[in-house]
Amino acid sequence: MPLSRLWRAAIAAPATALLAVGGVMITAAPAQAAPGTLIVSAPTDGAALESRSVDVVGTGTDGATVLVATDTGVFGPVTVTDGAFTVPVAFADDAVETQSIAVVQTVAGDSEPDELLLTVTLPPVEEEPATPAGVIEVTSPREGETLSARTVTYTGTAPVGATLTASTEYPLLGELTLGSVPVDADGNFTFVVPFAPATENPVSVTFSGVDADGIALEAVTVSNDLPDPVAAPVITAPTSAAIVGTSVTFSGTGIPGNGIALVVVAADEASAAALSSVDPLSLATPIIVQPDGTWTATYTLAYGSFAVTAVHTSDPTTTLIPEILSLPSEPVAFSLVAPIVTASASNTGPMLAETGPAQAGFLAPAALLFLGAGALLMAARRRAARS
Repeated sequence: MPLSRLWRAAIAAPATALLAVGGVMITAAPAQAAPGTLIVSAPTDGAALESRSVDVVGTGTDGATVLVATDTGVFGPVTVTDGAFTVPVAFADDAVETQSIAVVQTVAGDSEPDELLLTVTLPPVEEEPATPAGVIEVTSPREGETLSARTVTYTGTAPVGATLTASTEYPLLGELTLGSVPVDADGNFTFVVPFAPATENPVSVTFSGVDADGIALEAVTVSNDLPDPVAAPVITAPTSAAIVGTSVTFSGTGIPGNGIALVVVAADEASAAALSSVDPLSLATPIIVQPDGTWTATYTLAYGSFAVTAVHTSDPTTTLIPEILSLPSEPVAFSLVAPIVTASASNTGPMLAETGPAQAGFLAPAALLFLGAGALLMAARRRAARS
């Protein structure tokens, strides 16, 4: 393939220099070399290169000189030896991706050089990523580790003076900020995340932030699998919709050795107001599932209509804040009513009025995680109630 005038101009000066010895231009009779002796085996025409440095390899006439011209410059010359040649070519980082390569073989005495023109595609230049101000490293738990508890303690290191934030992704809710992460004077941090039983695997937490000068740090994300929630407990009492008085006994079945946390939710504003007057310290006695799989607890609440649900927790006698281990049980509705004294034609003594079934609200699973006004979490330890 004939070279364009542009390529001819690119190689003219080097080719002439090769033929000049002692200031005298060497000429010879116009002997013709055998046509078609120049063959380029690599790269092939139309090839997509993996690097911006490439060897142009081929075969030619022994003793001939080979030059390679590109938009970047002229490479060579090399001498064809044993019928083969290799010309190293390097393209500049700012060179466009589509490149033409002209390969020219000159045989002494030939009036016309052998010429081949190839087109190749260069790989894009990989830009160096911006160097972050520092590194956040999570040392525990490790990426991909399967954990033994649904409450996870993350530990790690960051530049001293850094301000960090922990976040996670929840279905439908998107990114959710879990809170700020304090970094101590030695550059260490600890952050505890109690994952709700409804959270699906895998769970991912991202730590990001800025250094003491406000320069962004390289964020790090850790993903892990949590143990499955245990089965929810079952509430077997109260069974009566209406209970006279403010004392109520809750009982049920569960996993021996686990704790039980009860959540009571008021069904209306009046019941919520009454429930708010209950002293939390009176509800601080832990509930433990007995070896036979049963549990029971009696509390004094207030008059009104309520619903109660239960969850399994870790042993509440061994930790300040027990870990929630299960989804909520099915809710049970009940009401606490005051005795009413009525007059009787045959008996002037006090009688309890018939109350009938009371209307009570039900506890949605979300209420366990976001306790609204009028909700009481029972079976918290006494010291937790004081804090």
